[in-house]
Amino acid sequence: MRLLVTGASGLVGQYVVPALVAQGHSVRACVHSRPNERHLQHRLVEVFRTDVRDIDAVRPLLEGVDGCIHLAAAMQGDWETHRTITVEGTRNLLRAANEARVRRFVHLSSLCVYERSACSDGDLITESHPWIQHPQKSGNYARAKLLAEAAVWSAAHEPGS
Repeated sequence: MRLLVTGASGLVGQYVVPALVAQGHSVRACVHSRPNERHLQHRLVEVFRTDVRDIDAVRPLLEGVDGCIHLAAAMQGDWETHRTITVEGTRNLLRAANEARVRRFVHLSSLCVYERSACSDGDLITESHPWIQHPQKSGNYARAKLLAEAAVWSAAHEPGS
């Protein structure tokens, strides 16, 4: 398969990209910075330095791919940074993936979007677990990840998706 991986130079991307390559997939690696990471230097990896906040830059990356593995998210900064990168970036990717008729969209969420007070020791958290009720109290990262999760959830459950 030909796959787009956003956040390919990040903490999770450094493991996902080599695993995909080892399985024989070709990867379009979307990076915001550090495009010369060792794990991206492979004949099956094309590196694109792209800002997910720019939908016009994202659209061409999704043309001709079978799937998108969306790992990109802001890890620090003020609310505007988290909102534009994590939330708007996710919305841009969803929109562009839909336009390009990408068959699979995998979004890396975070456990921080789930309500921990509803958990007991040993509980299994699934997608049906309740989301946090007051994300603004959990910081910019949790708030943005929750809004991105909601955008993906909504896109997945739209008629015709």
